[in-house]
Amino acid sequence: HRPAGEDGYFMLTLSPGTVDGGATPRDITAVVDVSGSMSGQKLEQTREALHQLLGSLGPDDRFRLVAFSNRVRISGEGWARARGEELRDARRWIDGLQADGGTNIAGALEEALRLESPDDRLPIVVFLTDGLPTVGEREPERIAEAAERSRDRARVFAFGVGYDVNTYLLDRLSAAGRGSTEYVEPGEDVEVALGALSSKITHPVLTDLEVADAPVRLSEVYPGALPDLFAGEELVVFGRYAGDDDGALRIRGRRAGRTETFGITATFPDRAEANDFIPSLWASRKLGELTRQVRLNGPDPELVEAIRSTALRYGLLSEYTSYLVQEPELFARDAMALQEMRVTGAVPAPVPEASGEAAVKASKRARARREVASAADLEEAEAALEAVASTGADTRVVAGRTFRLRDGVWTEARPANGEELPVVAIELYGAAYFALLRALPELRSVLSELEPVEVRGQRVTLRFGDGAERLTPAQVDRLVERFRHR
Repeated sequence: HRPAGEDGYFMLTLSPGTVDGGATPRDITAVVDVSGSMSGQKLEQTREALHQLLGSLGPDDRFRLVAFSNRVRISGEGWARARGEELRDARRWIDGLQADGGTNIAGALEEALRLESPDDRLPIVVFLTDGLPTVGEREPERIAEAAERSRDRARVFAFGVGYDVNTYLLDRLSAAGRGSTEYVEPGEDVEVALGALSSKITHPVLTDLEVADAPVRLSEVYPGALPDLFAGEELVVFGRYAGDDDGALRIRGRRAGRTETFGITATFPDRAEANDFIPSLWASRKLGELTRQVRLNGPDPELVEAIRSTALRYGLLSEYTSYLVQEPELFARDAMALQEMRVTGAVPAPVPEASGEAAVKASKRARARREVASAADLEEAEAALEAVASTGADTRVVAGRTFRLRDGVWTEARPANGEELPVVAIELYGAAYFALLRALPELRSVLSELEPVEVRGQRVTLRFGDGAERLTPAQVDRLVERFRHR
């Protein structure tokens, strides 16, 4: 999809197809919290989940088991093969796990990342905890930095059980490790959550994915670091492009230690009115990534401004912008606050909490944003934010543009850094209206759904309601030029 006068938007779907023996063998390290708070049903579910994980291993896979409380315990030295007596010994070790003591997260991660894997194997760490670090190193920043120094190529999939977990630490571990974080809320089943991951990561088909070449310049691609592609999974990528051309789009990855490149012929047009759902999905991905950065790095003024302007431009909600669409006066005050933030360095946005129910739910909402791949996903992500804060105003998104009803006129939202534009009023259904509609076909979807309406261009805003009935051809040409081009 490409509106006039803008860079385009693209959506790319990658599917590995069938697995024909080319899956990459895995080295899996399962790390589980057995501190006192894990006693009872949580430990029982964790035992069953570990048994399920062992059952998902293939004949070429290897594994290690690590349990931690005050101290760190391992099922055996080195890697174990997923076969015979080694599997039986591991199952007996799992059945003997008992919950007691504190939570030595730093020691557990150090042990989990101690062994390296050869290039033809995919190292995966599955890390599960229900608490905050209480033994050994307790500072999340230092724990994360130490883990990142030792991680090498290991993928990290983290599980936080309950609300008394540090979402900053778990999210940072999985972000650096090209994995993901799942939060198991009270009343949910640990075995179900860990079992779903076990099934997902059974057959890694392509790892270390990247866009190797494209006929145009790609930018703001989400996810930025492409995750590994597993059998039965689809990877949906969104981004923007500049220029227009046809040519080969090449994806490079590794399969069983070998580098492979796949190419498709792609068209990146100068104009495309179809697929106008793509900008909103792309914007949702961007908001999810920006929100994760705020949660990991703090509410930097530039990040907060990027979240606010993106959400407003595409008619989406976020923790930082849900109030902006209530009234234009509030938006004006917010713009002044952002200017003050640049001058004084003050950050009016709250520092995100790292633990507790609100922190867990906020992390889950950010992940849902990052993984939006369809209109249904977007609707679900928006519904989650609507439960946090309601917009309180009539808002519509048409063709990637956000409109709010003000004084009976659908008015397109102005970006946070957008200038005030001159307004040219056009009579609905007059000769000038139809002349502009022919010259600016990108407005058809907007005008077919909203009236009266103001639409922002590059250097002029067109108001379709009461106004001029006729324009000369030269006047139409000048308006089109000002609407489309800077």
